[in-house]
Amino acid sequence: MAAAVAVISKENYPLYVKTCSPGNDLKFLYTIHTSLDVIEEKVLTVNKAASDLRELYLGLLYPTEDYKVYGYVTNTKIKFIVVVESSHTTLRDNEIRQMFRRIHAGYADMVCNPFYTAGEVISSKIFKSTFNALKHLIEIILELDEELEKERSIRQGKNGKGENEKLIELNVPHHPFSCAMHTQ
Repeated sequence: MAAAVAVISKENYPLYVKTCSPGNDLKFLYTIHTSLDVIEEKVLTVNKAASDLRELYLGLLYPTEDYKVYGYVTNTKIKFIVVVESSHTTLRDNEIRQMFRRIHAGYADMVCNPFYTAGEVISSKIFKSTFNALKHLIEIILELDEELEKERSIRQGKNGKGENEKLIELNVPHHPFSCAMHTQ
């Protein structure tokens, strides 16, 4: 699950920080702060490589013993940082990328609010509800992955060899032949 989520301004001060465990706020703030150097380094190398088209998602910034830190930078240099527990290795890169896109969409909606002043600390209830929805989405993904893993282990136990192969016969109606193929 996401242990911490942060929105950092282009001047590198926190606009919003949400942690799952209130006792570890300082630890997560330190982790988020150290990731800013990695983000700057990645942005500089990406800008030198391709000046026209830039990927907003930076991917894994760095792993620690307990956490993995991911980053995303908008075109306006607002940084989103997500700290995920290392024990949840089932989260795939595309799921994290989708999470950042949703955070970006929530941030864009919040900035479009005429009562929000750019650079202020984020206190919008709607923006905070975006993170609660993401937390729920991550929990669902992890539960589904656990169920799939259990199902795989059951299949491996029944198969004996640990292979997940099935024999599928394809019967084509107007042809006198059928073919069999192995799938994994």
